[in-house]
Amino acid sequence: MNKVFFYLLGVGLALSMIGCGSSAVAQKETEGYKIEVAANNFTGSEAYLAYYYGDKQYIKDTVPVTAGSFVFEADTNLPGGIYLVVFPPKNTYFEIIVDKDQKFALETDTTDFVANMKVKGSKDNELFYKDLLYLAEKRKEAQDIQTELTKAADPAAKAKLQEDQKKLNEEVMSYRKEFVEDNPDFLYAH
Repeated sequence: MNKVFFYLLGVGLALSMIGCGSSAVAQKETEGYKIEVAANNFTGSEAYLAYYYGDKQYIKDTVPVTAGSFVFEADTNLPGGIYLVVFPPKNTYFEIIVDKDQKFALETDTTDFVANMKVKGSKDNELFYKDLLYLAEKRKEAQDIQTELTKAADPAAKAKLQEDQKKLNEEVMSYRKEFVEDNPDFLYAH
């Protein structure tokens, strides 16, 4: 297996290592957070806002859901970090960035949270979901190459696939470097 394959599979682990207290929250004109969520195809009656602390997840807020819509809200800011919007009883979830932007709206669909995500009022989450979509696409490419590589018997075919892996790895690493350089203050970029 190559570096890109492990890199792409490890993105989720990296997310969980960024803890909620890893960034100071910028003061805004008004204190507090308000995260509005519309989740198409969710029929549950409550949702959770959770956060990572080390390798564990903890619930920060529980709110009622009406027709797939709900709002997490308080008059104090959240510590910067990666949070989870959790959908019981199956506990499916998607992740969000909370840092400078403490008031924003999200719309998605439970069939594929990432592919269907629409963000309003949060540049951090727009960047985050753009990045997640890119990495999902590259992860699929890496898995396809790896599948073909395990099947390949011809040395020339194997060499071509290994070169494809190398190019994909370089492309992803170049993208990640540029992403960090273009977004030096973005919590998720570090």
